[in-house]
Amino acid sequence: MRKLETVGITCFKADRDIRLASDWAGAIQDAILNCKVFLSVLTPRFLTSPRVDIEAGAAKSPRKSVIPALRYVDRNNVPESFRRFQSIVVETEQQLNELILKISEICEPDSK
Repeated sequence: MRKLETVGITCFKADRDIRLASDWAGAIQDAILNCKVFLSVLTPRFLTSPRVDIEAGAAKSPRKSVIPALRYVDRNNVPESFRRFQSIVVETEQQLNELILKISEICEPDSK
């Protein structure tokens, strides 16, 4: 998250950006619907969360790039709702830097 922000990419992180007493699911859905790039970090713990379905459903907009980032999750265990998107493994510093570069390219004003 910090690395993305240091290169000028704004990020939404639920536990940081949702105000106390706000509708958690609604805030997440709004953030997803209004983003240009949807980066979902898929971890073993996240795969057991009910938010997987909320995020996958909201991310299906044709106007956004969806990037499932796999952290210690085998590609065979990626939920069906995320399988249609090309994923990237992000478990090392080098892989994280590659991801940031790819997101930066997508976010460039002239990119399509």
